[in-house]
Amino acid sequence: SGWRVVVEDSLDWHEKNINLNKSHYSCVQILGPKAITKLQENFGGKLYFNPFVSLDNQIYKYGVISSKHFIEDLTTWDTMYISGRLQKPVQIIQPNAEYDKAIATNLGFALNCSLALLPLQSTTKNLFQTITSLSYLGDIRMAFGGLGEDPKKISNIVENNFDNFKTLYTPLIKQSNLISHFSESDGHFSQISESQIRLNRIFENLPSSILKSLPSNSLGETQVCESIRKEISKLVGKSSRSQSIKGIITAGGFKSIQYISQKVEKAI
Repeated sequence: SGWRVVVEDSLDWHEKNINLNKSHYSCVQILGPKAITKLQENFGGKLYFNPFVSLDNQIYKYGVISSKHFIEDLTTWDTMYISGRLQKPVQIIQPNAEYDKAIATNLGFALNCSLALLPLQSTTKNLFQTITSLSYLGDIRMAFGGLGEDPKKISNIVENNFDNFKTLYTPLIKQSNLISHFSESDGHFSQISESQIRLNRIFENLPSSILKSLPSNSLGETQVCESIRKEISKLVGKSSRSQSIKGIITAGGFKSIQYISQKVEKAI
């Protein structure tokens, strides 16, 4: 997990950070801040990670993303990398009105897509697990039965953050035009049953990267909803593969081996 740092100017930020915190960077730093910025902004999820940073006798990881790409991913699901992370409860250290608006848009997309993938009768527990699973559909880290990741990762995320999920999504559930009944006390809810109306409403609140690849909503509900799942999986798969390769480069060989070994230990 770690920190995600949103910056206005990635090049300027890396120039200053290399001067202040040279030890955070692997040998990639010899290429200079311009190359690091290009690596950050042109590949994968458009983040640059510095893993295994020592601070106050603890080890942290942080990723840097430009504000432009941060807002773009939240509002279009361009890579669904940072947007996937922010579909789950996080602690925002420095609120920003423009960022808050983009985050709210992203949460709406996540709710809408998850409702499309669920049966008409369900519970908030199932909903939160579906929301959490979106950013792992097609993820290379979850391939081969979750090699390198905890096989119970999704259920653990929801179980350990259930109240925070409720705080994040309950207002959106109450406002959703796909929900016909919601019992906040036990978490059960029902979606509208009229198929074409439901499809029309799903299409009204989809990110552009998903919407442009979907078949017409005149097709059957099952086909459209399965297409949503496939398109999310393609997006996540593409960005996770590229980001993982980039991570090996930016972390350096030794740190990459450390990271992978820790992940495999969790999965065993």
